[in-house]
Amino acid sequence: GVGICIPKLLRPVGIDKQGYREVANWLNQNTDNTAVVAVPDKRIYFYAERKGLSDDKKVPSPAKYIVKIAYKDHELKDNESSVQRYYGWVNKRKKKKRIVIYEVYPKG
Repeated sequence: GVGICIPKLLRPVGIDKQGYREVANWLNQNTDNTAVVAVPDKRIYFYAERKGLSDDKKVPSPAKYIVKIAYKDHELKDNESSVQRYYGWVNKRKKKKRIVIYEVYPKG
């Protein structure tokens, strides 16, 4: 039992969510300090040092950026009001879930 658990114990804590940190870092370096971000996990906007909103299936109106997480086989597409700005994996080793940042364009 110990032999099975040792590899996991030796890995850094939080390594399975490294993609969240990378997305937060991208937001921090590539967006305005006043940008509002809609996210599925509050840690993303906390680490990005941005104002955040919960993303519950519909886009909150003041959001300038939207972060989406989808399984590998689920298609994420741009639409007429947003465009993809960043793409990565939540966990680079497993490559099961993708994490994508969209920039939202104002309507009109």
